[in-house]
Amino acid sequence: MVAGMLWAAMFSPAPAPAQSTSAQSISTPNTTTNFTEMKAMLEGFGFKVLEEKGGLVVEVTLQETLRLVLERNISLESLRVGEAIALSDLEAARNQDHPTLTNSADYSRGLSPVLSTFDGSGLTLAGSDAFSLSSVYSQTLGNGIEYSLTLSESRSRYDSSTIAALGGNPENQPAGEWLETTSLKGAVTIPIFQDFGQALHGIPVRRSEVGVGESRMDIRGQELGLLEIAASTYWDLVAAIENVKVQQDAVKLSGQLLKDNQQRLLTGVLSPFDVQVTETQLAREREGLLTARSEVARIEDLARAILNLEVAGLSIRPLEVPRLRDEAFPYREMLEKMYRSSPALRQLQMSLERNDLDLLEARNGDEPDLDLELYYQMIGYGDSPLEGAGGFSQTDVGGYGATLTWTVPLFDVETRENIRKRTLERKRVELDIASLKSDLNVRLQGVLRQLRLNREQVETARIASRLAEEQLKNEIVRIQVGESTSFQVAQFQQDASSARVREILARLRYERSYLSLLVLTGDIYENFDLKAAF
Repeated sequence: MVAGMLWAAMFSPAPAPAQSTSAQSISTPNTTTNFTEMKAMLEGFGFKVLEEKGGLVVEVTLQETLRLVLERNISLESLRVGEAIALSDLEAARNQDHPTLTNSADYSRGLSPVLSTFDGSGLTLAGSDAFSLSSVYSQTLGNGIEYSLTLSESRSRYDSSTIAALGGNPENQPAGEWLETTSLKGAVTIPIFQDFGQALHGIPVRRSEVGVGESRMDIRGQELGLLEIAASTYWDLVAAIENVKVQQDAVKLSGQLLKDNQQRLLTGVLSPFDVQVTETQLAREREGLLTARSEVARIEDLARAILNLEVAGLSIRPLEVPRLRDEAFPYREMLEKMYRSSPALRQLQMSLERNDLDLLEARNGDEPDLDLELYYQMIGYGDSPLEGAGGFSQTDVGGYGATLTWTVPLFDVETRENIRKRTLERKRVELDIASLKSDLNVRLQGVLRQLRLNREQVETARIASRLAEEQLKNEIVRIQVGESTSFQVAQFQQDASSARVREILARLRYERSYLSLLVLTGDIYENFDLKAAF
């Protein structure tokens, strides 16, 4: 019953996008009284639909229920959007080293004063006009080395103006001819210690991969929780329907006994007290039947909410019955499966991977920051654009150089404490993993023990139910020959009904234990032929 309450909290019958194919996808039907259209729609999705007493009954298997839950649940769709976001981050990180091409255009006009070479009392103003275009192609490699190529083209000319005396008017001199200058510069920056290496430079990609893995484990964890609740609710409905059958048989038997006792009262064999006892028993059984039907209706509403079937008068009928399994459950094998499939454990292991990256990044900050830049530049001159490129072979007019840059941090406590912090975080995650493994180990032992005990309870309850039925039949025979009373028959009838209910509950507990084992080991996907998220 707890599972039913959880369903009410976790599932809302909201519409979802329609999918193609058969019973694996179903669009949300609108509330309608047109059962003919509803039946045709449901049958189109592969369901078996029956018309009973003015309503529709949809027969579903547990596998179909679980499949629909995986495809229709809104919270899962939200998590899948989160996965798509994480995949976008990963794709962006993988392309962080894409090359860039930077283009620029510039025009400048400048004047610079120069002392006169005649008597020092006048000024010469040297002027220049320049147009320039440049393109810079740069890229950072996977090991952190950065290179660039710069192609620039400039068009310039020079002129001059003279001032004979300070404060006088300048006299402009004729401008010179335009000069085209073409240059090509190649530069490489090499990080010697800090920021160098494939492992360090690949941190953003690896961190994004961990983020995708964590997002997928969120989905898988949510899936397993939903599957467990869905299957548990399904078995609740099966048990409730079986309980209705028990109560119906009890009402039928009590009604027949009442008729027989009324006949015996007329013949003087029984007293009115015996008839009253039978009437009381019948009223009690009818009350139990109404309660059982109310429970079925309650769980049925939850099942309709699971399947998003918002139709008044539509009932859900499960086709599965609880059964015992003869398969063996080796502890070691189950334990390894559980460790491999546990989303919580895998997320902690991913936290370890993330910590490895954080620790690597923190230790990188403690490395010497030493960078070496090498460059070579070729220059040529001409009368027209790019004509100067022909002079690149003249190495005498080119240039080259090297720059070594190092940074010495003073009183750096932050880097050291950051390394210590990441180390402690790793220890905490390792302790969390050990704690979770211990918890999972105990849970598995408990599930296997309960599975064994519940199986024994089913066998015992089956025998008790059979014996109670035989005792009831014997007591009915005894009252027919006058060797028993209606009160005694009522007692045996209650015992027989209770025994059947206990057998149903024992079978339900066994199915729940088996379901818990399937969820712990992740075998629920294979067992019901479901498509696992990851």
